[in-house]
Amino acid sequence: DYETSTNFESYINYFYSLSENKQYQQIINELDDKNNIDLIILKANSYINMNKIFDAKKYVENALNRQTHIKLLVMLGNLYYLSNEFFKAQENYIKAVKLKENNFTVFYNLGVLSFKLNNFDEALEYFQKAFSVEAKREIYFYISKIYFSKKDYLSAKQNIMKIFAAEYSNIEYKWWFCKISSKIKQDTDDPARKKIIIDYLEELKLNSTDRNIAYEAALL
Repeated sequence: DYETSTNFESYINYFYSLSENKQYQQIINELDDKNNIDLIILKANSYINMNKIFDAKKYVENALNRQTHIKLLVMLGNLYYLSNEFFKAQENYIKAVKLKENNFTVFYNLGVLSFKLNNFDEALEYFQKAFSVEAKREIYFYISKIYFSKKDYLSAKQNIMKIFAAEYSNIEYKWWFCKISSKIKQDTDDPARKKIIIDYLEELKLNSTDRNIAYEAALL
């Protein structure tokens, strides 16, 4: 009825307000998730924000024992990934695929995981499936890194350009453009192309807040 729905809405809003104010322990102590998916995820994220990954896993596992939901499977997969338990992460992502075949997040996460495990062909397949669901440019970045790892530098450059051309100011994309281009003979032999690479590297050395990128740029 109206009163019940209004009270429940106030209940949810109260805990979202606590989350906005980073009162994570209070959420853990007080929240009864009532088998509501959004509240379960809110409480699980509170554990995560307090670096209680083990507790978050146990909480989500218990929630999954009560009900099967794609969001919970994805979250549990993410928690296993954070714990470097990659095969358990993969197991939960695949369960999620069986619940909903065309889910961008699941395919994307499987792509990231497969790349992490150096299963490059499998990763490429998952990223292509993710792109078929939702054509997000960020996928080109991972596909570029896959081709780079496979030493197919021309394909790597084709894909990094699809995202770098739209986001020239992105430091990480600029670094990968230089890293890939430095492996392509046509780019290093051509004076104009080589100058572009050198100019970008000088910019990265001076302006990158990422010390690893600045250091590697200096070495390259």
